[in-house]
Amino acid sequence: MNQPIAVLGGGHAGIATAADLTLHGYKVNFYEVPEFAARDTSNFKPILETGKIEVIVKDNTRQANIRKVTTDIREALDDVKLILMVMSAEGHEAFFNRMIPRLQDGQVVVIEPGNFGSFRLRKLLKEKTPSRKIVIYEMSQPYYVARVAGPAKINITFSFGPEANPKDYPIRNIWTFATAANPAKDNDVAFKELQVLCPESFLAKNVLVPCFSNPSNFLHPITALMNAGFIEHSVEQFSLWRDGATQSVVRAEQAQSDEIDKVAQAYGVETSRMKNKENVYNAMKEWRGPDGVFRNVYGPGKLRHRYIVEDLGCGLVPIAQLAKKAGVPAPITDGLIAIASAALEEDFLKTGHNMEYLGLEKLSKQEIMKLVG
Repeated sequence: MNQPIAVLGGGHAGIATAADLTLHGYKVNFYEVPEFAARDTSNFKPILETGKIEVIVKDNTRQANIRKVTTDIREALDDVKLILMVMSAEGHEAFFNRMIPRLQDGQVVVIEPGNFGSFRLRKLLKEKTPSRKIVIYEMSQPYYVARVAGPAKINITFSFGPEANPKDYPIRNIWTFATAANPAKDNDVAFKELQVLCPESFLAKNVLVPCFSNPSNFLHPITALMNAGFIEHSVEQFSLWRDGATQSVVRAEQAQSDEIDKVAQAYGVETSRMKNKENVYNAMKEWRGPDGVFRNVYGPGKLRHRYIVEDLGCGLVPIAQLAKKAGVPAPITDGLIAIASAALEEDFLKTGHNMEYLGLEKLSKQEIMKLVG
């Protein structure tokens, strides 16, 4: 707690992370890319102006006074060892480009959720600063599920952060967080510190475990595409989880989850999205029900949403291409990418985080397994 932690990313999860860690006694340097912070839609601007975040957890409200809020990457990184990148994967590049010139030997970068982002950062570091000794971790998902509730105000729905009470967040009893360094030889460098921040996290065999284990990849794209008509109709207060997660949709989610499991197994790892699949699916049915926490989580209001752009473009695209390298059929994943590409008039195999973008295009399955350690 004596050394500051950098939290990068001014979206919902980034705000929740900066605020909750502050409330737990951590010194936080909270950073957003200047052009992102300057947008009219930015949730970061009022925090930059006041340095404060109002945190709502159920019926309780507390104020977090952030140590440092900045759009200067030098100010954010110069006095820290641990750097938490908390943002959608399509935003990684903007942060990587600013971080790399400022990174110092011995610093630890944690990408949550990773969506294979550690491969891209590893590739860029090798190209731009090959002598720099940086440790890179990926996590399968972020510590918090949260939504902005107003200017400088965040409503935390689920917390996996330090000291969160499992009675308040029942999901903590059934969910696990795969965490690993890329490459695995660095696994023990900072895991103890990360496990304090997220007690449910466990040290995985290698970084492919969190890469294959992000639940958003098997939940969001298939559910959004199967509800495209509702989404584009702009039904008032449409909730994807309350209205769109019907029994047939949940069956499709499960089938894709099983398909991703088979790809992971071809690379010698097991996915770790949950402690028990049946428990999670039963819990999700309850959360989507009349009194469920997802019932009043509305939207998305358009199909071009992070459920497609991030979770398909940055998550399913590399999984589909890794499946081809391993000779594993992935018809559901391939079909979703084709349908999304047609619907949004964008070739996600080209614009997404493909093998070339990640620096893996020339490697075989065996070489990738060796690369991650």
